[in-house]
Amino acid sequence: MGDAASSSRASSAAAESAAVAMPADAPEHNQSIPNTHSHAAAGPGQEEEEEACSQTADCLQATANRMPVVFIMLTAIYSYYAFVVVVSIQVVSNVGQQVGYLIAFHLLYALFVWSYLRTFLSKPAPVPATFAVPSTAITVSGTGWRRIVDSMERHHVERVDPFFKTLRPIGERYCFKCEIVRPDRCHHCSLCQRCMLKMDHHCPWVGNCVGFSNYKYFCLVLFYAHLLTLFLTFATLPYLIQFFNSEIDRGSENINIIVLFMIACAFGLGVMALFYMHVALLVRNMTTLESTRIPRLKMATLRKHGFDVGAKQNFIQVFGTNPWLWAFPVYTSIGNGFDFPVCAAANDEETGSASSDQNLIRAPTIRPQPISFGAQMKRVI
Repeated sequence: MGDAASSSRASSAAAESAAVAMPADAPEHNQSIPNTHSHAAAGPGQEEEEEACSQTADCLQATANRMPVVFIMLTAIYSYYAFVVVVSIQVVSNVGQQVGYLIAFHLLYALFVWSYLRTFLSKPAPVPATFAVPSTAITVSGTGWRRIVDSMERHHVERVDPFFKTLRPIGERYCFKCEIVRPDRCHHCSLCQRCMLKMDHHCPWVGNCVGFSNYKYFCLVLFYAHLLTLFLTFATLPYLIQFFNSEIDRGSENINIIVLFMIACAFGLGVMALFYMHVALLVRNMTTLESTRIPRLKMATLRKHGFDVGAKQNFIQVFGTNPWLWAFPVYTSIGNGFDFPVCAAANDEETGSASSDQNLIRAPTIRPQPISFGAQMKRVI
């Protein structure tokens, strides 16, 4: 009996010492096996659930991105009905005035819709393969959004460096998502998920990035929208006054005169501000992004925005050299989107010569490949 009691006490003491030696948060062996199997079984299902959530989020994001475009289209359709049917046909009694209103309105409306569709449907020009650098050719430091290129294979640097006129380091130019070294004035759009040549901004109202390929179309959208809202405001104002003075029928149909006037005024103020802002940017050859942070060129003696080569040349870069095509949303822009002429003011300061067209370093013109209308309409569906 004594031996049995002593052996029992020895075994209990060994168990207590083992319990003390084991960490408090360590799981028991017989519980770890079921947990491992449960995680392994839940893995594929969890991945499918995450993928479904990601697809749902992308669908909601795409729908939200298209809502401003749908709103603009519905507003344009309503404005057409309110002015053509209600104002021009039902309210205006003078036939000559009716014809004048209809001709002027349809001309401005057609040019606005044409410019808007070209801006919305235009496909950005891709960054040339010259700037493509695989991630295997670079050495990176940092993690997450702090990642930066420490070094790059020499032949890649020698290939792209001649195109760079700004002081932005190559390490900051590299896009980890597109795996390219971004040329001057190129930025990555997080909504379009690609790098844009001469990116101005992403405009939700046109559902597209505004940049090198469609900046002319965007400027025409603002121009014709500005003229159209001015025309609608002054054309409906006399009949708005007659409506409140009870000189015309105050029925439900003529309420559209008030709504149309309010739409024209509200959109007119916003469009007017945007239009004159972009006129100021256009004559200085500056994008919206560059207006917040002017890029510094390698020519350190430059005292102004280096890409500003004079108002005339700046306008021609966007609208082209043919004045007959300036008013129409057809591609006439000059350049290639990654190599831009710069003002030779630095050389002028050193030599004392006057600035002229001969002092401009010009870039070759490359016309983007045409995109079929059917292929672009897939974005709307």
